[in-house]
Amino acid sequence: MKVGVIFPQTECGTDVGAIAEFVRAVEAQGFDHLFVADHVLGADPRVHSHPSLVNYSHESVVHESLTLMAYMAAITRRITLATGILILPQRQTVLVAKQAAQIDVLSGGRLRLGIGVGWNAVEFEALNERFEDRGRRSAEQVEVMRLLWTQQVVDFRGQFHRIDHAGLCPMPIQRPIPVWFGVGSRDHAVPPEAALKRIGRLADGWSPNFTPDDQGRALVARVHRYARQAGRDPEKLPLEGRIRLAGQSADGWKKQNNVSAADDDDTEATAAEEPSDDDKKKKPSEQGASARAASSNTGDAHSVALEALAKAHELEATLASRDAKAERKRLLSKRPDFSKELRAELMRDTTPIDTVRRMVKTLKRGPVSTAAAAAAATPAATRGDGQGSAAASGSTPSTTADGADMDMRMGIVQTTLGTYRERNALCFGVVPAKPAVAAAPSGGKEAAK
Repeated sequence: MKVGVIFPQTECGTDVGAIAEFVRAVEAQGFDHLFVADHVLGADPRVHSHPSLVNYSHESVVHESLTLMAYMAAITRRITLATGILILPQRQTVLVAKQAAQIDVLSGGRLRLGIGVGWNAVEFEALNERFEDRGRRSAEQVEVMRLLWTQQVVDFRGQFHRIDHAGLCPMPIQRPIPVWFGVGSRDHAVPPEAALKRIGRLADGWSPNFTPDDQGRALVARVHRYARQAGRDPEKLPLEGRIRLAGQSADGWKKQNNVSAADDDDTEATAAEEPSDDDKKKKPSEQGASARAASSNTGDAHSVALEALAKAHELEATLASRDAKAERKRLLSKRPDFSKELRAELMRDTTPIDTVRRMVKTLKRGPVSTAAAAAAATPAATRGDGQGSAAASGSTPSTTADGADMDMRMGIVQTTLGTYRERNALCFGVVPAKPAVAAAPSGGKEAAK
């Protein structure tokens, strides 16, 4: 099992020094890879509606993933750089192949290209690409990229692409660059059957977005079946899951992670995918866990990881509590008109920080009525008045950290398995002993990974 870190795209801000310090610390601690999310545009939630806009709105900081990874390549020496995931069908295929090859050269062969089909139709329209056929196009895109990465001259005519005797130079160090498929979402964990077939037929690995329950194991079994139908060995198709740290204790992390040494059975689930009897009784969703199917048969490694995560959680809880208290004081300093009783209530840890922001911003100056306070404390999404707010959209203002705060945050990464604020996670993945070989595309024979 190899352990990686998700780069905190929406939390890191634009401080290049802090970004470099974070990336170097992750590599120095011995993590296997950095997992970088991708969006070109964020839609305005006041105009557009999608659950993921809570994290990726027009106000969310999202560095362009390939440009960021070129920078990471220059400041690291060992760690694998993985897009997680690049929304491939909204981009020009040959340009992505060129950019990926360049990053692979600059990094010394350390790129892993994770791709997906995306959910934000606004991005597709703005980038002049069709949203409706993105799944079918992505399959041909992978075929075209692999040809460009393995053949000096490509002559290809497909449904969506035409290359007339042309090629990339320089070509990547890895020929081809491994392509992993991201699939599913928190709100739609069960992907379309066509997506599962593409994974079984084309992927060098996959990063699903479902919980490690009976439904999740059934999806893994279906992908394995499609891999066999494509003439591939499913045991050489690695799967990467995630453990989300924020807002959970060690028990919550354990509920996201099913590990068992049971024997294989006839359900096509491997020993690593078969949960223990105790885990079968648990429902991660009941604990608020956005769980991932993290497969491994190395229980000792997970025990060590969970012990380190417990320490990380304790440190992060201390830091979060201190930061929240400072944020409350800063906000309330803007409202000297608030009564002593109201200020005391807003300083309580049990009062959500978004509620404090909302009341400081919306309550009129002067004496505060009970009705006004109650209305201000109610999230806009639940008021039914059609009025939105920055807090309701999921946007959280960033706070400025002094040197001591940054040292403490970086110390968390350097001294434990790592934790970071808000929506970040650790990646846990199974790495096969032998490389996977994808099915050869119709345009030519494909080299082994």
